[in-house]
Amino acid sequence: MVDVARLLSAKGNAVQNAFQTTAKLERDYNEGYGLNLLDWDMGALSEAEIAILLLNLMVNEVIAWRKETGRATPETEQLVQTLDEVDTRLRQTLKQTRGVSTPSPTLFPDLLAESERDLEKIQNECDAYLQRFASKLIEQEKEHAEKIEVLIFKKFLIEFIRDFLFVEVAESTRGNELPERLNWFLNLVDSEIISIEVGETKVSPNHHKVKGASSCEFEAGTIVEVVTAGLQSKDGKRVSQMAVVIEAE
Repeated sequence: MVDVARLLSAKGNAVQNAFQTTAKLERDYNEGYGLNLLDWDMGALSEAEIAILLLNLMVNEVIAWRKETGRATPETEQLVQTLDEVDTRLRQTLKQTRGVSTPSPTLFPDLLAESERDLEKIQNECDAYLQRFASKLIEQEKEHAEKIEVLIFKKFLIEFIRDFLFVEVAESTRGNELPERLNWFLNLVDSEIISIEVGETKVSPNHHKVKGASSCEFEAGTIVEVVTAGLQSKDGKRVSQMAVVIEAE
């Protein structure tokens, strides 16, 4: 025998969840959290629309990175602090780009359910509205793209990733291998970590800053320790940050 009370309660909870999901979507949007814009066709976007797409992707990527890093430990505490600051800065930038004129959902007033059929109807209406509201937010992102000055955004992208994010993460992971997720950001500015093979790579005055020397079994002049990673353009023609190293003597 069907437990009608339990069935109605479950459907009522589903309706309540739909209301809460819509409210959370609005709140997250207004706080600068990224939307899922993976369906956008890059080939059909203007430069300004690509900029707003990248901002959304960057916010989502750093949040995923922070979640993956987990709770701070003595080894990861500095990296966690860096990622939290990166998250705050990126969301503030996206929030400012969107501005104060964001769409607000109009929830259904005085929806009363006296039967299972009423609840099903309300739930269907809520689910459909949630989809429309999410689509409305995505459409509005392209309107926000009109506020973006492409040259300023490109300058921001380079300064934020190359001069801030990379430097902070490199300092946060001193003595450890840099996180793989960093490469996702570096690709946006056509940059890569300077490759160093300990015991094999020779010190280069154009790529490496020597902090000290160490007696060891390696050939003199080779790198025996990377203190802080370096950064260069992918074509190798421009060094943005020299690697700080210890050389063999």
